[in-house]
Amino acid sequence: MVSQGIEVEFPVRLLVADDNEADRVLLREMLTRQHSLVEVDLASNTTEVDNCLNHRAYDCIILDFNLGIERADEILARVRHRLGVCPVIVVSSSADQSIVISSMRSGSVDFVPKQDMYDGTTLWKRICIAISMSRSQVKERRQRERRQRELQMDAYMDPITGLWNRRYFQAKLSQNQYKNDRRLRMHIVMIDIDHFKAINDSKGHAVGDAVLRSFARIMARNKRGGMTQFRWGGEEFLILYQTASLRDAWVWCEEFQEEVSNQLFGDTGEQFIVTFSAGIVGSDTSCVDNNMIEKADQALYLAKTWGRNRTCTWEMVCMDKILKDIEKGSQRSPIENRNRFVEAFADLMRQTQRDHSLDHC
Repeated sequence: MVSQGIEVEFPVRLLVADDNEADRVLLREMLTRQHSLVEVDLASNTTEVDNCLNHRAYDCIILDFNLGIERADEILARVRHRLGVCPVIVVSSSADQSIVISSMRSGSVDFVPKQDMYDGTTLWKRICIAISMSRSQVKERRQRERRQRELQMDAYMDPITGLWNRRYFQAKLSQNQYKNDRRLRMHIVMIDIDHFKAINDSKGHAVGDAVLRSFARIMARNKRGGMTQFRWGGEEFLILYQTASLRDAWVWCEEFQEEVSNQLFGDTGEQFIVTFSAGIVGSDTSCVDNNMIEKADQALYLAKTWGRNRTCTWEMVCMDKILKDIEKGSQRSPIENRNRFVEAFADLMRQTQRDHSLDHC
């Protein structure tokens, strides 16, 4: 559909709201006579306008300024949130300048005197212009939104591995995206590739980047339900794993370590084995915060301290600290050391574990 250089794609759906039946019928006949793909609904009062807006979307609305007990500016103020980008053209038999001003201030895109509507082209041209401008605005908004999503993806995606980055994790954390689930617990697995600096130093950063990409691909192959994977920075990766128990996270980590250690990294000229160390901490899903990250990092540090290529948990960190504290100070009997250990470790043990520690230790 072309009108004075304005192109509008069919089909077009219009709403004509006028309390004069003759005007309504004449307008519909005029608008549909030359354009078979133009559909026109009619409304004679504000109730019918509300009903039409509740059930259909329109490309343009032609609204009589005085529609029963409400004026166009009052109607537009009431239904603006339902119109979205739909343009409204106000018509009136009155030439009072205050009506024109009130119509335009109310949010309508145009005003047409009724005496100019029936020449066959004036109103139709105005409708084409209004629809074209509205659809252009929608197109531009969608382009902006798409570009914004693309920029956001660039900001949240690690360019080397294709995984989410730390910025994305922090954004989700600040938006409280990790909702509480009483059936599951959230586990954080902090992973660090062993001796990665030596790989960069001896084989070059290009090989180091290739190792990171290959490592991320293997990790992605092992991804399970309820799991989100991040590149945390450098050679560190972070896993959010929402699952029933710490055992699930531990088993996944052990299986992943075995698969990685069975892979050969590097090119065919010089291949080598890569291992990693891991730290795990679990918590209620509502407690995901930076404190959990710190605990997972301490568990990872313990795994490195104990020889690398292994997995440690936050509970193991606590146990290690308790044992070191017990070793300090005066000499005690084995029973005293055991009782001291059980007492210090009680908050991290369940009832059965406490019973076995006391009765069968």
